[in-house]
Amino acid sequence: MLDALADLGATPVPGGRVVVDGKFYTAGPATGSFKAGLLVLAALRGQDVVRMIELCLEYDPHAPFGVGSPDLAGLQLTGKVQAMYGDLAEEFREVAGTAYERSVGAAIAITTRNHHSCTPLV
Repeated sequence: MLDALADLGATPVPGGRVVVDGKFYTAGPATGSFKAGLLVLAALRGQDVVRMIELCLEYDPHAPFGVGSPDLAGLQLTGKVQAMYGDLAEEFREVAGTAYERSVGAAIAITTRNHHSCTPLV
């Protein structure tokens, strides 16, 4: 799915890392989502609160089988998983593409509307 991000105007970042871009927090799969959530909480409530939450959750991810990414899993296992979920992944791409097109269109409409509503003071 990472390869589809560029088509949606995003810059793919492999490895499940959290990327903070202004007010937007994005993350890879499950553990990345936990990391993003903890970073948002840190921004809102401070590191002391987040340290307590991290401890309560016992958040300490370690992939027990060492195949938590396509690089670690290798071509054979990665191909098998991609084949299993290929139809679903394609459906996700289509839905994401439609949402992206709508959001870009909405942003253009808002920009155009705001631009035309301004009248010069003379």
